[in-house]
Amino acid sequence: MMNRRCQTCITVANPPKRLPKEKESNPVQDGLSSRGGNPAPSAARSAIANRGPIEVGVSKQIGDQVPARPGSGTPGTPDAEGTSEIRRQETLLKTGALQKAIFNSANFSSIATDAKGVIQIFNVGAERMLGYAATEVVNKMTPADTSDPQEVIERGKTLSLEFATRIAPGFESLAYKASRGIEDIYELTYIRKDGSRFPAVVSVTALRNAQNAIIGYLLIGTDNTSRKQAEEALRKAGALQKAIFDSVNFSSIATDAKGVIQIFNVGAERMLGYTAAEVMNKHTPADISDPQEVIARAKALSAELGTAITPGFEALVFKASRGIEDIYELTYIRKPAKFRSAAVRGIPRHEE
Repeated sequence: MMNRRCQTCITVANPPKRLPKEKESNPVQDGLSSRGGNPAPSAARSAIANRGPIEVGVSKQIGDQVPARPGSGTPGTPDAEGTSEIRRQETLLKTGALQKAIFNSANFSSIATDAKGVIQIFNVGAERMLGYAATEVVNKMTPADTSDPQEVIERGKTLSLEFATRIAPGFESLAYKASRGIEDIYELTYIRKDGSRFPAVVSVTALRNAQNAIIGYLLIGTDNTSRKQAEEALRKAGALQKAIFDSVNFSSIATDAKGVIQIFNVGAERMLGYTAAEVMNKHTPADISDPQEVIARAKALSAELGTAITPGFEALVFKASRGIEDIYELTYIRKPAKFRSAAVRGIPRHEE
């Protein structure tokens, strides 16, 4: 069984120092302001800049205020209200710093549109991933223009069936769920300016004003290439393993932790003359090996590793049980008592 390892990339954002109240900046506005060259803010951009935290990946109204925590004084007194306001502002500052780190990160494609889907903000991550400058797409293109057209069409058809209503191919199919207040995260192929393609995971959020009317959408995308490559490598490895395991040219025997045979493939059956039913849950690989060679191997390993190793199955797998790759020659004994020399490889199996 194969062990898998995950790599996590964490971006830590230090919250900005608080300024005097009369000069205090809006961290959300700072964090979501566009790069140089973008035109004047539209309604969507203004809403992103001037309102409270955005909940990425969930279609909700932005700008919900953070509930004030109770102050140290009596509720309703100036002391309690002042403490709550300070804590609320601190929460907004920290949230704004996190949003700024995400929005300005080159690892995330952050694209904000107006209600019709026309791009209004195109962050540095979007520029890096897609190869366009912000000035090339803002007020000129929709996110559908940088997506695989066939996938957009298929998504429109799928959603039309799911919701029993016609959904036009194009930006509507990318934002339909979000426009209905439904969380929407999906996979889509993005197309770069140079025509090259890459898989992305996209999260869509509807942006709403104080009257709950949609004024735009925010699409956060991440490059999914590494995960797709890992999945393909695992698929190929699995296909290769299956081909080897099903081959009559390889004896593949799997045991439990005590060495009792659990799997005995067709190659083992052909080489050793036993059927799987004759050995599974009954024998260990030591039972089909030359006993004198097993004893000699136990002695040799005991001397090599400075510990007593019992002749039998332990001698066959001792190195593998210590995480050491072990390939050795051993004489197998076939059911009709004929001898054949074989090369054996011991590999430890671990639970995931």
